[in-house]
Amino acid sequence: MKKIALIGTLLVFTFVFVKAQETTVSDARLLSKYSESEIFNMQENYPQSLKVKGFELNHGYRIEEHHIDKVQNLPSLYYFNYFTKTKEDLVLSVDEANFNLYDYYYERHYSRNTYYRIGETNKVLVIISHKQLIKEFNASSHE
Repeated sequence: MKKIALIGTLLVFTFVFVKAQETTVSDARLLSKYSESEIFNMQENYPQSLKVKGFELNHGYRIEEHHIDKVQNLPSLYYFNYFTKTKEDLVLSVDEANFNLYDYYYERHYSRNTYYRIGETNKVLVIISHKQLIKEFNASSHE
């Protein structure tokens, strides 16, 4: 009887472990904008859309430096909470090495880039146009 209980317990733990391995989020940065269930739904039903979102996180923007006079009239960059749908605090600086586009409020236009000033710096967040993003994604998919 003890052997059966032990085997049953091992099977339950094995099932839980395997299930946990199946439900890992492919890119944790997605969690800034999507819930785990939304991401899992995309993984199962819309894998191409999920690939585009991953590409967007890596290639959908640039951070550039410009002369301070050139950036002063640009709109400021703000943090954004996708779950409450609220624009939050003004962004004073960004960590470029750990940048997550989904942490910020931005608009992506179809055929033109969008520019945001980062704090009182001479740095600018450039949001690549949707048209250019898809063109680059398609080119990368054929490589």
